[in-house]
Amino acid sequence: MATGQTLTRYVADRKIDRAKQLLRQASPAIKVIAWDCGFDSAAAFSAAFRKATGLTPRQFREGVMH
Repeated sequence: MATGQTLTRYVADRKIDRAKQLLRQASPAIKVIAWDCGFDSAAAFSAAFRKATGLTPRQFREGVMH
C-alpha cells in the first residue's frame, strides 16, 4: 500500500492514532499509554504527541472527556 510517507512517519502516525484511542478512555494513565505505544518515556510521548496534534496528551484527554 502506498501512503506517500516514509516508513518512519507512518509508524509515528500509527503510534499517535493508537494513543488517541487510549486517551479517549478514563484510564490507563498517560505514562502507561506512552509505554504501550512504544515510546521510551512519558516525556518523549508528550513531545511527539504535541508535535503531531498541537496538544499535550492531557489536554487531548480533557478535551474529549468533557
